[in-house]
Amino acid sequence: MLALWARDRVPGVGRTHGMRSVEAGAARGGELIMAKSTKREWVFLQCTETGDLNYRTQVNVQGGMPKLELKKYSPRLRKHTVHKVKRK
Repeated sequence: MLALWARDRVPGVGRTHGMRSVEAGAARGGELIMAKSTKREWVFLQCTETGDLNYRTQVNVQGGMPKLELKKYSPRLRKHTVHKVKRK
């Protein structure tokens, strides 16, 4: 026996962020916005005291990148230490 649910009969009910939001934007004459393509690179943050690679983050490659130094938590030392960028 085939059961018909309410979400099958009524369009848009039971969907979350599916085609309905795209259709609504196009119906209003709005432009569909895509994700920006930027040149980003994954780098590691290396602890200056222990040499451990504790964190991984993305940085912008365009325009040159200054040497990034952050105070982050070092689990081995159990305190905050300076971490510097280390590329792959």
